[in-house]
Parts: sequence; C-alpha cells; structure tokens
Amino acid sequence: MKIASLLVPVLLLYSSCNTSKYLKEGEDILVRNQLKFIGGDSIRDKSVLRYELQTQIKQKPNDKTFIFFKPRLWFYYRQQEKGDTTDFDKFVQRKLVEPPSIYDTLSTQIAAQAMRELLFNRGYLKPQVWYSDSVKNSRVFVTYFIKPNELYTIESYDLQAPDTLVNTFLQEDINNTYLKPGLPVSNSALYNEKLRILKDLQERGFANLSLGNFSPLEAFDTSDATVQMRLRLLPGQDGRFSQKYIGNVIVNNRFDGPDQLSGKKLVIDSIQFYNFDTKNRINPHSLLNYIKLKPGELYKREDLTITRTQLQLPAIQFADINTTQRQDESNIVDFEINLLPAKRIETNLEFELNRTTVSSQSFIGLGTNLDLLIIIFSVGQRDFLIF
Repeated sequence: MKIASLLVPVLLLYSSCNTSKYLKEGEDILVRNQLKFIGGDSIRDKSVLRYELQTQIKQKPNDKTFIFFKPRLWFYYRQQEKGDTTDFDKFVQRKLVEPPSIYDTLSTQIAAQAMRELLFNRGYLKPQVWYSDSVKNSRVFVTYFIKPNELYTIESYDLQAPDTLVNTFLQEDINNTYLKPGLPVSNSALYNEKLRILKDLQERGFANLSLGNFSPLEAFDTSDATVQMRLRLLPGQDGRFSQKYIGNVIVNNRFDGPDQLSGKKLVIDSIQFYNFDTKNRINPHSLLNYIKLKPGELYKREDLTITRTQLQLPAIQFADINTTQRQDESNIVDFEINLLPAKRIETNLEFELNRTTVSSQSFIGLGTNLDLLIIIFSVGQRDFLIF
C-alpha cells in the first residue's frame, strides 16, 4: 500500500511528460503496428489469419497502460538518470521499467517478408505485402498492407511409387491423406503428408525410408486457382524398396565393466543374453517385457525407439543399441544392446516396472523445417509448378 500510494501522485504529476526528449539523434519510437487487408472480404478464417500474421511482427510498441502515458517507458528513462539503488529503485527496475522500442526499419522489412511466406504456405501462392511507416515527433506508425490474392486449393492428388508392393500400401491408406481435394495448398499439409507416409511404411518394415526418398512435389496450376498434385516416393541408392527383418538380438550385461564379458550365452525367446550368469542386478526374464525387438519380425523404427525408452530403468544408466545390416542378406538387421549400470545402485532384487509409453510419432526422429518452394514453368496453356 505504501508503494502504491507513492506511485499514484508520481504518475499524475508526470503523465504529460514527453519521453521523446530522451531519444538520441536519429532515434524514433515505434508506437503502433497496424494490419490492413486489401480486397480481403472473401478470406477464409480472416481473424485467424490476422492473428497469424501479427505473430510475424517481432518489434512491438511499448506498453501503454494509461492510454496516452507509457509509465514503464518513462520509468526506464528516469532510472537511467538516477544512480542510487534504494529498495524502491530496485522495485521499479524489476517490475516497472521497459526499454524503449526504438524503431528498426530492417525489422519491419523482415516482418513483411515473413508475412509473405506465411501467406504462401497457407495457399495464397501470389501474395502481396508492403508497408508504410510515418514519423511524427519521433513517433513511428507502421501499417502493413496485406493483399493475399487468390487462395489455391487442391483439385486432385496422386501418390506414386515405382514398386508394386509399396504402391499397394500407399493406396490402402490414401484416404488418410493430408492433401485432400478442396483443401488449401499448404506447406504444413505437405510436410505432415510425408510424415504420415513414412510412419505407415516404417511400420511395414521399410525402416530406412526418410524425407530424402521423396521427389519434389509436382503440381499443375489449372488457371482457376486449383492445383493438380503428384508426389513420388523413390527407392534408396540401391534402387530397391526392401522390407527389413530383425536378425539377432544380443543383450550384453556390462555391469562389471565395458570389456568384462564372460562369453556365456543365455537364450530366452530367441534373444541372446551375455554375462547374466554372474551376480546381476537385473533378471534377464524381466528384460523381455521391455524389449520390443523380436528376432524374425519386421523391423519397425518405432519398436527401436520404444525399446530404447523402456530400458531407461532404475538400475540402468543407459542402453546403447547398435544396429548392423548384414552384408550377405541386405534385408536382415542385427541388434546389439549394451546395458550400462546406473551409479550408486546396489540391489540384487528383481524388479517389475510399468512400461514407459512413447509417442507413436517419435520414431521418425525428424526435426527438419521444410520450405515450400515454387517454380512456375510455361507448358502449353498451363503453368507447371514445382514445390
């Protein structure tokens, strides 16, 4: 209450103060950003699009708590003039001050370009974005003019692969596509479609497929703002699509040191366990509940991820899983699991823990941000686009 009673008269006394007097030569303060749509009456979800466009503006005006007066900015300049560090000054510095938003033309240009890219990725393939900045008494007012033009939608979508079996799998799940006719041409939809295809095929044993197996999306502009799309999935460097199967699964107990293996083998459900005949912290029968990799089954990338995650048990510091593709049989993959001990854990008791669940999407392991690029070629009376 004491601090509040001090603040009120201060704000009233200095409410008419002009903070522009603190500016250096050539500096101006940004006081407003505004978006103005040009010919945007037919825009889908206009309020949502406006919000998304506003998020591209990184330079914001200073807080205006009292309509005309910006107390946080005023306190910032006042604190710059003072050299004492009283409790009240510390409170002001911690809670009330705000550095001035000095107008940066480059930041505005970057925001305008980011808006163009966002509109493009939302299906407005020929967007126009420009801005004007007016300065009055060192105060800058910026207006962004947004003209999305036509929204391009998907007329048809064709997914192909030069392999009969793979092509059959692709067509079985085509109803789950993210590129349905009538939807806007979208970069995010294209990216999600590729991830969907990878997830489905990796679950069918095509574990080595990645985003690099897709050719550039081919799209034909039919001149009425609809696009015919074709996406091709290509084989690897060997020219083949090959389903991978799990060969040997070897589990090494390295609790006695990385090089201390007894050589004695214990086989349980076709999984080979080494060095579990000595004093162990883990019963190998218990480990079977946490190993999703089973010899003879299709190699699914998700099973590898789940196994690695579920082996994060109290007595295990780290489960190092190595994969080796056999040279003589290109579709067989062997796995070696090295269990490293957790520090300061001494117990001979067997344990049963609830399984750790992981997201079904984590097996893809992709962190790539794809940019949707478009090149327009003239082919007869139609344009040819490549994304």
